[in-house]
Amino acid sequence: MVTKRSINLSSLSSGVDLISQFRNALTPQKPWESIIDFATHTSFCGLKLYPRQHTFLKLAYLETESMTQYDLDVIEEWRKGWSQPQPEGTQSDIWYRIDYLKKNGYTHFPHIQNVLGRRASKGMLGGILGAERLAYFYSLGDFQAHFGLPPGKDAYLSVIATNTVQAKKFLFADIRQAVEQCRYLETAISTSNEYSLSLRTEADKRLIAESERRGIRLDHEVATVRAIAASSTSSSGRGGVGFANFYDEFAHMQAGTGGPRTSEEVYEAYQPSLDQFGREALTYIPSSPYTKVGKFYDLYKSGSILLDSFLNDEGKKASSDYVKDDTLAEDLESEEKVAYADPEMLIVQLPSWALYRDWQHAYSLVGTTFKGAIQYEPLRNGVIENERMVRLERRDPEKFKVERRAQFAEVINSYLEPQKVDEIFEPLWDGRVLSEQNAGSHALVYHGHCDPSKTNANFGLAIGHLEECPEPDEYGNKWKHVVFDFLWAYQPKDFPDHTVDYIKIEKDIENLISNFPTMELFTADHWNSILLLSELRRFTQLKKLGTRVEEVKFTSSRNQDTAEAFKAAMNLGWVHAYRDSLFNDGQGSLLETELKFLTEQNGKVQKQSVGPCTTKDLADCVMEVTVRLLGEQLGSWNREKLSSPPVSGLQGGYPTPGSFSNDTLSSLKSLSQRRTPGMGRASRGRRGY
Repeated sequence: MVTKRSINLSSLSSGVDLISQFRNALTPQKPWESIIDFATHTSFCGLKLYPRQHTFLKLAYLETESMTQYDLDVIEEWRKGWSQPQPEGTQSDIWYRIDYLKKNGYTHFPHIQNVLGRRASKGMLGGILGAERLAYFYSLGDFQAHFGLPPGKDAYLSVIATNTVQAKKFLFADIRQAVEQCRYLETAISTSNEYSLSLRTEADKRLIAESERRGIRLDHEVATVRAIAASSTSSSGRGGVGFANFYDEFAHMQAGTGGPRTSEEVYEAYQPSLDQFGREALTYIPSSPYTKVGKFYDLYKSGSILLDSFLNDEGKKASSDYVKDDTLAEDLESEEKVAYADPEMLIVQLPSWALYRDWQHAYSLVGTTFKGAIQYEPLRNGVIENERMVRLERRDPEKFKVERRAQFAEVINSYLEPQKVDEIFEPLWDGRVLSEQNAGSHALVYHGHCDPSKTNANFGLAIGHLEECPEPDEYGNKWKHVVFDFLWAYQPKDFPDHTVDYIKIEKDIENLISNFPTMELFTADHWNSILLLSELRRFTQLKKLGTRVEEVKFTSSRNQDTAEAFKAAMNLGWVHAYRDSLFNDGQGSLLETELKFLTEQNGKVQKQSVGPCTTKDLADCVMEVTVRLLGEQLGSWNREKLSSPPVSGLQGGYPTPGSFSNDTLSSLKSLSQRRTPGMGRASRGRRGY
């Protein structure tokens, strides 16, 4: 059965690809009439959708013929909202894009980027889109023959997330659920589990029957329409044949949050897999926004380049006339990249509540009813749900702007250079690869520090010692380095009722002090630590241990001094640690992530309130131990650089940052801000100035 679509002969004059149109005309007819039919009819997904979710799906699938006046009004509202200082809507040239795609034989936007606030239905919409693509390829019966692939060739819908836990838990789960609920596909499902889904086509059944007729026993599953959950560290994107790539919370796929690959690297690895399927391929990128860095924002900028008018010479070089505002134009120029208008990209940028608007009128608009919205707009109208959102915004306006209003945060001024952070985890000068140590050596002196927290926040802990690098630097100095033996963060999620158990932590620290008998000093932040310190002092006296237990009173100025001194020590290559596995359920390093996501705001080093990492407890512990152990050496280093010839064999020391002179602090701050090649790891065994 073929469609009854006619070929538009008038398109000869407009340069439309008639061969493509003819090929499309021979495509088997989909069993569903429209994307809304697929999403809502009981023969398929049978879902209840809010009116504006209807509008979004019609827009994504270019279904202008079925758009109601309500849909047109909403899209016009979104178009006008795109030019606002805080964009809310879709590209103002959206009708040009739709016209271009429809004239060239597309049935949907090949690249959809949903920049939505939290709980805005990104996952549910992604489930529909993913299920529709899987159902479409199944409906072809023999998609291999249709697209010129070898018989029995698998094709994939890949859901890529920062780690495998996220990949299986959210967007992939939404797709799997939509498929399992789809009546049309219920007999086609061959496999459905946490990480994979497969559908058996008619061609697959024929292949199985033919193999059985020939007496061939197949030892593998024959079900060639597949969906998989993959992490950003996976190499499955290379070499495979894919018809859809779904990138879950792509804005938050940053280096250090679960694997070594950046969002740019992941995107470049997976996208070529779609080449085989041309117009039928789909890239779906749903995410709440983060900062103006990374591939997610790069794609956002690219999709924001407006088409002056519908032109056959697509790809005209971008200028301020082709972008939605001067900021993007400046960004493009500053990066010295040639940017091109891409009519294949649909960007929808909306706050958390936008797709639930008009829920009260759902019956008259789409024939269904709802008891309320999932998210409410923060309007001061006395409605409890709205007022709750008002309070959230007042509590943290910047976080609310990003996570709820779906606006990108300004570029975060990263406090530490990522490359320098990476060098912390390299092997030592003698080739040793560091690992966690649960006991100490009698030949070494240790310092420990913990950062107690509220019962519902992380509790950081770090233990380290000094070692002298045997090879002198170019000035003849042999410098001591800090080596971290033990890193830990007690996290509320690891305890019953998500409440940190201080009694357990106290016993753990007592065991650590016993296992590191030459620990000279153990300190704790004065916040929430009075009882803990008292018990630890009692324990060390009872066991006749030589460990001093002291309280550290942190002030804003002391915290900043500690951060500057640590930054200087790191830039000099004096800090070494193993990569822990305390972040993202064992998928990443917590210390690495916290250090990379520290930001400097108004002269203060702070954790971030939004994004992949919003803690710095372990980083604070590492900074404190580093400066305790290296404080005197940092002061000596500064004096040597400012005065007399260097003296070999300088010792480390244990002063507080408050003991630094103003000249020393000024010099350390200057060092911490330098980014010259000689400051870091110049060569193995020759770290330092």
